[in-house]
Order: sequence, then structure tokens, then C-alpha cells
Amino acid sequence: MTNDDTDNAPSGPELVRSLAELSRVGMTEDEIKSFGGQLDAIIESVSALQEVETDGVEPTGHAIDVTNVYREDSDRESYGRDEMLSNAPAAQEGYVRVRYVFGEDETEP
Repeated sequence: MTNDDTDNAPSGPELVRSLAELSRVGMTEDEIKSFGGQLDAIIESVSALQEVETDGVEPTGHAIDVTNVYREDSDRESYGRDEMLSNAPAAQEGYVRVRYVFGEDETEP
């Protein structure tokens, strides 16, 4: 963005009012004024990044190397049906019982 672009762009309360209208967020005039000042400070801070020399800097998605850490896959005994069902709030015929989502039976599990 060049200086010409920023000179014509809305700032402060005008920008907040425009963003609130686009996002359909209701805001009072006091909120618009308050957020307008905060938004101006944020934009000013971020615009300082345009002055940083970045020639020869490789783009990156993370500041540090990110690698996946996997545990070794091993066989082990799984829990039995009765043990798993003992944690369920209700069970019926070997399955976890839940409330009906569709239909007329509104009984609790």
C-alpha cells in the first residue's frame, strides 16, 4: 500500500462505522469513537512493518520448525463392553441408550 492509498482510506471512527455497517454489528457513537482511536493506533503500529527490510528473507508459516510427534503404535487389550457401558448414563441391550432425536418417545434414557 502506498502513501496515496492510505491518504484516501477512511480512518478512525469512519472506518469503524463502515466496518460495523458491513458486518451488521450495532454500535453506539461512543463505541465507534473509542474503537476508532484504538484502530488508528493498531494501523499505525502495523504500518511500521512496511519499513522493515525483507529482501532475501524466506517466507515462513511458523517461527520455529514444527514437526509431528507420534507415539509408537502397539497392541494392547481394549476395554470390554460391560466396562464401557458402566460409564454410560443409561444402557439397553448392550448399547448406550440416548434420548430420541426424532419421533414421539420423549422418555429419558
